[in-house]
Amino acid sequence: MVYTRSNVSRAAARTASRTADGPPPLSKLTRISSQLLARKNQVPWRDTAVQSAKYVPSVVLGVMLNVLDGLSYGMILFPLSVPMFADLGADGLSIFYVSCVISQLTISLGGSTFRGGVGSEMIEVVPFFHSMAYTMLDRIGADRPDAVVATTILAYSLSSVVTGAVFLGLGYARIGSLIGFFPRHILIGCIGGVGYFLVVTGLEVSSRMAGSLAYDWATFRFLVLEPGTLVKWAVPLALALVLMTLEHYVKHPLLVPTYFIGVLVGFHVLTQLVPGISLQLLRDAGWVFAGPDAADQPWWHFYTLYKFAAVDWAALLEAVPAMFALTFFGILHVPINVPALAVSTGRDDVDVDRELISHGISNTVSGLCGSIQNYLVYTNSLLFIRSGADSRVAGVMLAAATAGVMCLGPAVIGVVPVMVVGALIFLLGIELLREALYDTYGRVSRVEYVIIVSIIVAMGAWDFVYGIVIGVVMACVSFVIQSARKSAVKATFSGRFARSTVKRHPTQQHYLTQAGDAIYVIKLTGYLFFGTIPSVERRIRAIVADDTVKYLVLDFESVSGMDFSAAEAFIRLKRLLDAREIDFVLTSVLHDDVALRLRSIGVWYDAAAEGEQANDTLLHVFETLNAGLEWSENEVLARHYDRLQRGAPKPGGLLEPPALARADSPLVLWWQIARPYTLKSAEFFAPLCAHFRKETYPAGAYLPPGAVYMLQAGIVVIEHHDFPSAATFTETVVPGSLAGEIAFFSAGEDVPAEAGMEVIVERDATVWALDEPGWKAFVRSEPGDVSREVLRIVLRMAGERMRGLVGRDGLDLF
Repeated sequence: MVYTRSNVSRAAARTASRTADGPPPLSKLTRISSQLLARKNQVPWRDTAVQSAKYVPSVVLGVMLNVLDGLSYGMILFPLSVPMFADLGADGLSIFYVSCVISQLTISLGGSTFRGGVGSEMIEVVPFFHSMAYTMLDRIGADRPDAVVATTILAYSLSSVVTGAVFLGLGYARIGSLIGFFPRHILIGCIGGVGYFLVVTGLEVSSRMAGSLAYDWATFRFLVLEPGTLVKWAVPLALALVLMTLEHYVKHPLLVPTYFIGVLVGFHVLTQLVPGISLQLLRDAGWVFAGPDAADQPWWHFYTLYKFAAVDWAALLEAVPAMFALTFFGILHVPINVPALAVSTGRDDVDVDRELISHGISNTVSGLCGSIQNYLVYTNSLLFIRSGADSRVAGVMLAAATAGVMCLGPAVIGVVPVMVVGALIFLLGIELLREALYDTYGRVSRVEYVIIVSIIVAMGAWDFVYGIVIGVVMACVSFVIQSARKSAVKATFSGRFARSTVKRHPTQQHYLTQAGDAIYVIKLTGYLFFGTIPSVERRIRAIVADDTVKYLVLDFESVSGMDFSAAEAFIRLKRLLDAREIDFVLTSVLHDDVALRLRSIGVWYDAAAEGEQANDTLLHVFETLNAGLEWSENEVLARHYDRLQRGAPKPGGLLEPPALARADSPLVLWWQIARPYTLKSAEFFAPLCAHFRKETYPAGAYLPPGAVYMLQAGIVVIEHHDFPSAATFTETVVPGSLAGEIAFFSAGEDVPAEAGMEVIVERDATVWALDEPGWKAFVRSEPGDVSREVLRIVLRMAGERMRGLVGRDGLDLF
């Protein structure tokens, strides 16, 4: 048998299967008998019951949390301080439970990645719901209570449908990760606004105030100067502060439910022990919530409030902005809560888009069922999972238990002390305010902190929608201001320090150093817009005010884009430079959106594409900064030669000094190259030049590696392939320069001279070559002074070359 990869793999697979599963497979009859015997001995219901029993403590904890949340902000979905809504606390609690059950089932039946996730109403909906209720009351009027209530509750449920639709759209579009880019400090400001609202609501609920809180003397007198009222809200506030102190020292998930259950039990025990006090007396005095008018009012009573014939549709439209504001809060919760819960539970397989779809389903179904928004609650989920309920079965059990509490009816409200609900509301409000104002102080910038405070003040003084709008506007303004403070100019270089990669004759290099101020390079960065372009324009105007500048090079390599205002600024700059007869050189701007923007605004046009001849002699566009610098240097040198040879034709292309045509000996050529870097005489280098040999190469040929070349005529290009920041780095070598000297003199056994580079003849070249045998023969034939001086010259040339490539102040030019 021939052993191939396939049959060896199949044999290995069979062996592995037998090793893993035990003995060889049984016969069909034996296997059927074994299955029947196993089924007879199995008791599935017993295993399921045992497993479910393990989740009972966790489910009890989850139900307690849901009940506490329902009492704290489920009961106050409607503004109970308004007489028209005063009797709807029980209906609000039922709506809360319906939303919890729907959200929990959606999460536990596979909608969410988190098997033990807990869903509940969003606390942020309460202030927006109150805003909707007040809008309906003002728009419809107190003389039409049925219309006000019917329109209000319909607005509540429609807002949930809108939120669900947006969630579904974002999830199916798979842009969940983009939501997290919304400014965090705006969300914190909104959270602080919710906290302020809850504190105010705690005052209203605890003091049994008729109407909403007003900032006037009458309200102050009612809350502070009336002893009975002062005690009513001071006691729950004190309870909340005591719990916050305990939380600082006791870190246990059962602290909060145990504390409030203890307060509830202690209240009723004290009521029974004190003679002459009854629940009815406490209800009349405002210490206990009044139960529903009908003792047998069912949980589904809130559905009777949906009287579509009484709905004021015009007033309903006015609630649309608040609906989208609620959607805004819902959207921001997912990218915050989901990653946080994933980190806390050690999950790395969480898909935000899947969670968005899950939230979309639960909110849409909740709205269609007449309920309100819900979301995956981070704190409740973490407590539920850490208590041992990381299971979808436990989640379904929690939904069933919550539904059971809901079906008991709202009659339980009649035994709930107001101080318990007030303390819960105060606790949530103070914690949210602390998170927004105290925890962020010193951690965010002053501008961001001012925005946070402004959002809270705006939400407290006017409306929550106004607060969000003010926060977004202030964030945009602060972003513009902060972006404008950061200059869009990445770096500036004078031609004295910034050079192209062209290796020129030393006399040309020397002249470019002396006349380098004629070239000025500005590297731009970031997104150019109306906030950053003024500083760029001022910088350019200051630079060109000097009459020595003749070539202004703007590099756009680090520019990501620009708006219309920035593009229009370049039209003004072009007119300025034209008036001063300064060549405007644009680089790294041929094939991107910036080029399209500049062309569309009229800064330049593609003459070849238009079928016309370009007539703009002062605007020049190049693909790279190196190309633009090379052109500018050539122009500077060309003007110099024009002045030296009046009446002679202007040299074109890459220039070579006229003297090079007579340099037909290696000693003359070497002396022209080395003279600026040594104090020795030409005769000192005669022993070296005796080892050079003259060679010619046609265009397209490659110079053999392992040699140093003096270029007498033509042009060669060196391509470096070992630069990590770019695929290829090229150097153009013109007559009167060396090629390959660094690689030649730094080569060794581990680094050959040809490593990472190629020398290509671009124009027919005449060179003088010194290879390794010639160099070794030269070293053996002379005492060493000449070779050391040659190496010193090469190092000086390399240092000058490096300074030109790096640019001023150590900043990378390319």
